[in-house]
Amino acid sequence: MKISLKTQNLPLIGLYIIFNIAIFLTIYNTGSIDIDNIQQYFTELQVKDGIFFTLLSLVIIIASGMFSNKFKEIIIFWKLNDRLPGCEAFSKYIYEDDRINVKKIKAKIGKLPNNPKKQNSKWYELFKSINNHSIDKTHKDSLLCRELTIMTLLMFLLTIPIFYKYDIVGGYYLIFLGLEYLVVRYCAKNTAERLVVNTLALSSI
Repeated sequence: MKISLKTQNLPLIGLYIIFNIAIFLTIYNTGSIDIDNIQQYFTELQVKDGIFFTLLSLVIIIASGMFSNKFKEIIIFWKLNDRLPGCEAFSKYIYEDDRINVKKIKAKIGKLPNNPKKQNSKWYELFKSINNHSIDKTHKDSLLCRELTIMTLLMFLLTIPIFYKYDIVGGYYLIFLGLEYLVVRYCAKNTAERLVVNTLALSSI
């Protein structure tokens, strides 16, 4: 039985959360950001038994399931409507890569759609028709970055109380999480756009 891309990403998401937990515990217990303490907590959490990682995987699945795909898309693309890059597949992204042969795409699907929803639907048809390792890798990266974005936002909301206990240091931690969100959010957006472009490129061969 083939393991889903989301399931394959669970260990990496787990390590990401452990890293952030290590930072949180260091600040919570010492009131400062100490690299040695962070490394120690990270190492200790990594060597926990299988039950810990099983529970962590369940927490990740439950936490991710708390948010709808629509909410995740808004958080990543900062749009309320026509959020996905597939909605601009044939009006924008098809012209952004020299590998894409527009004539071959037109020969395959006919007139290029203009409506955002129809663009996304037609792009998704092309995506599902491709069996290629590079597409799977890009798709996996896109899903990973999407979940990391959501986990970062959730950790930001859950750790706001640390600000009230440690004032400036707690504030620095929240700023760190805010910057972390911006980085993983950009990666999620970028990999989603790359998935659209790569799909169009492979569909035009």
